[in-house]
Amino acid sequence: MSAPDESGAAKTPLSARDEALWSEHIHGVLRDIAERHLRRESPTITFTPTDLVHEAYLRLSSLHMGFADRQHFVRLASTQMRRLLVEHARRKHSQKRGEGPIVVTLSHADASADTGGLRVIELDLLLTDLARADERKARIAELHYFGGFSQAETAEALDISEATVVRDLRFLRGWLAMQLDARVDPAAPA
Repeated sequence: MSAPDESGAAKTPLSARDEALWSEHIHGVLRDIAERHLRRESPTITFTPTDLVHEAYLRLSSLHMGFADRQHFVRLASTQMRRLLVEHARRKHSQKRGEGPIVVTLSHADASADTGGLRVIELDLLLTDLARADERKARIAELHYFGGFSQAETAEALDISEATVVRDLRFLRGWLAMQLDARVDPAAPA
């Protein structure tokens, strides 16, 4: 494995310390995120957690940038994995039109979230729209649903109260349900 040098151009081998950090910590974090993403996918997705980790790592390393903190790293890794799954879904959809949507749910662990199945492409579009409208809520969704942060960890990472996180998660469930209803029934009021 190699890392970019300070200019970002040439590659040098990772030190033993960096290699150990990758093996013991970073790979584990990426694998946890990948497993969360894939648990929500339909069985037709052909990515394994290892495939998703490696592809996301390649994308992250090509950014040639540092990460401000764990939250920043988790958000970027999760976003890259979501993009990979969206690209995969679009490729499959274009190859096999009419075979039905690829389904993803927001959280099997969050039993109170009655959002049903979301198509991975729709989920990406909804989260992109949400980020334009309310960056904090989009970050909460990314950290909690995809990064695996608890409500308390999400609050700490974003430097907001846990009550705000709970309120925003409640809003997110309702907003997603409303958005999905509007997509299913275009005549429904917005």
